[in-house]
Amino acid sequence: MHALAERAVIETFCSCVTGASDAVEGKLSTIHAVLIEEVVRQVQAATADRPAPAGPSDTVDVASDESFPASDPPAWIWRRGTTRDDGTAA
Repeated sequence: MHALAERAVIETFCSCVTGASDAVEGKLSTIHAVLIEEVVRQVQAATADRPAPAGPSDTVDVASDESFPASDPPAWIWRRGTTRDDGTAA
């Protein structure tokens, strides 16, 4: 979870928040580390009351999930009607 929090901080905060401090300290700055730890803390607090998600227990559900793209119907491609050289609909 820590690596994901680190990535979230990098992608969310502009480099003006962490980049300058990192450069001055020559390593992961204190403010950068605190932001990462706060993200981890917030996620842990938000998910503390939630039960762990149950995986699919039915073999049909499992097979359906594994065959996802193949089970989808083909996309409908809308085309305007075409006409033949004699002007009649094709």
